[in-house]
Parts: sequence; C-alpha cells; structure tokens
Amino acid sequence: MSSFQKVPKLGRWGRALKGAKETGLMKRDSSESIIIQVNDGGPETMIQILRDHPTCKTYVAAKSRFKTVDRMWLFNFLEQDGLTVIFDTLNELNERKVTML
Repeated sequence: MSSFQKVPKLGRWGRALKGAKETGLMKRDSSESIIIQVNDGGPETMIQILRDHPTCKTYVAAKSRFKTVDRMWLFNFLEQDGLTVIFDTLNELNERKVTML
C-alpha cells in the first residue's frame, strides 16, 4: 500500500472557496470579531462595542467577560458610565423590538 493518499479533486466551487481562503477574501464573520474584542478588550472597548453593536450576542459575550474581570477593570467600566450605556442600549433594543411587532 502506498504512503500517499489520494486527494479528491475539487470542483469549481471547491477551488474558488480554497482560493478565497488562501487570499484572505473570506474573513471572519463581523460578529465573531466583535465577540473577540469584547473578550480581549478593556472597559473602553467594551463600552464602544455595546454602543455600536447592541446585539444579543454582544450582551452574552459581555456577561461572560464580566465574570472574569478583576475589580479594577470593573471599576473603570463603571467610572466611564458603562452601566448607563448598557441600560440605554437595552432600552433602544426593547423599543426596536416593540416597533417590529
């Protein structure tokens, strides 16, 4: 038996997908990169993301981030009106949901 494995031929779409991945045309979903920023960023980054992208995914990521931060990070978040931003954006989301019904 040969040590070489037979590689299946790629169709036209397979080749296009492979080429797009290799050239960087296929990037991460923007919501994925936002979640990464929430998980890795400081209080300023979190506040900015909550303002600019108030989605359920963002709030879930923020909730898990709050569980892992130290007191100083949380203090800075609150000092920069992070709690006000959370309430304001949640209120906006609620208003959008009501108007969509």
